[in-house]
Amino acid sequence: MEWLQFRFLVFIGNSTAVGEDLTFLVHFLIMREGDNEFLNTVFSVTDKNIGWFTSKDVFLPMDNNVKIKNEKLVIANEYCSMSADLNEMELTAKNEECSLKVTVEPKGYVLNNGGSGYFPILIMKENYHYSLPYFTMKGELVKDGQIIPLEGKCWLDRQIDNLYFKFDKNGQPLSPGQWTWLGISIDDGPAISIWDYTDEGGHNNCFASILNRDGKQVVETIDSVIATATNVFVSDKTGQHYPTRFTVRIPASDMALDIVPATEAQEIISANPQLNKYEGQSIVKGTIAGKEVTGTCCVELVGNWQVSILFDNLICFY
Repeated sequence: MEWLQFRFLVFIGNSTAVGEDLTFLVHFLIMREGDNEFLNTVFSVTDKNIGWFTSKDVFLPMDNNVKIKNEKLVIANEYCSMSADLNEMELTAKNEECSLKVTVEPKGYVLNNGGSGYFPILIMKENYHYSLPYFTMKGELVKDGQIIPLEGKCWLDRQIDNLYFKFDKNGQPLSPGQWTWLGISIDDGPAISIWDYTDEGGHNNCFASILNRDGKQVVETIDSVIATATNVFVSDKTGQHYPTRFTVRIPASDMALDIVPATEAQEIISANPQLNKYEGQSIVKGTIAGKEVTGTCCVELVGNWQVSILFDNLICFY
């Protein structure tokens, strides 16, 4: 059995400035294996108006890329960078198609996933996850020589995992399984974090952590969102089969939400094939306590999403 530690910082920003409807994702991952550490950066942008998507995933040696300088956490490299203290966070990111520069300011309450922020899943035997979904952001995106102003809200995720991989008789790591995470932001309403996964015993676990604007939090066990997911995107690069459309029902909180992708093709191709994943920026419509609501959602699908695995889990697509 091999031990790895993952430390994540993920920013998901939504902007509706000047008629645009853009979502960006900036993802920092520090991966530790024994005495070796690596930095993985991910940058993606989705234009919900036209269904355009772009992404870049890069692995770098830690070297001097992550440090504390002048009481700030500084992550510096040519792809995704951050300079942050407790008052604001400055992000820059780029790929071959566009570049991003934004300032993020902390606002609102903390969402402790699962109620305490701690819950083990699959090979993540020690898993800590909290979210700050009410941050604000302002900046710009440069694409095709055009400067596009950005202003809106930003969801920050912080996650620390200790992973324990098992190996087959040939020394190859066994599949870590699969999990689904939905980060839902309701316009002028609650933030909802949903985890859905099946454990080694075949038992499904699905729960919604809900943070209201007044800081009140509740955790509800719900029916699997994967069990009724539809509209499968089949990747011609990895062969993964990613469901992209979801129906979320939280009876105890009187919520019924439909989640539709801005475009189905939102796969992140990683330099490490085990970290290929789907990060689908999506549109939310539905009702809460009988009132119509709208919002945004980041759909994250990680792990083995080959078609045989999906059928084994009795997932119905059509």
